[in-house]
Amino acid sequence: MEKKTKEIKLPMDFNPGTQKYEPILPLRKTREKVKIDIKPIIILIIALLILFGGFLLALKYNLFN
Repeated sequence: MEKKTKEIKLPMDFNPGTQKYEPILPLRKTREKVKIDIKPIIILIIALLILFGGFLLALKYNLFN
């Protein structure tokens, strides 16, 4: 039983530097870079820290009783 090999036909392009035809190789696909705006995240973290600090102060001075 012989294995069949698949021949891949690549598009050829003339390279004037080497004076011969060379295959055009497909570029590797990369993931798109997702741009994240960090300013709202920092504001949210600061707001949460302020709320948490106020909650701790309220617990310390028994403001919930």
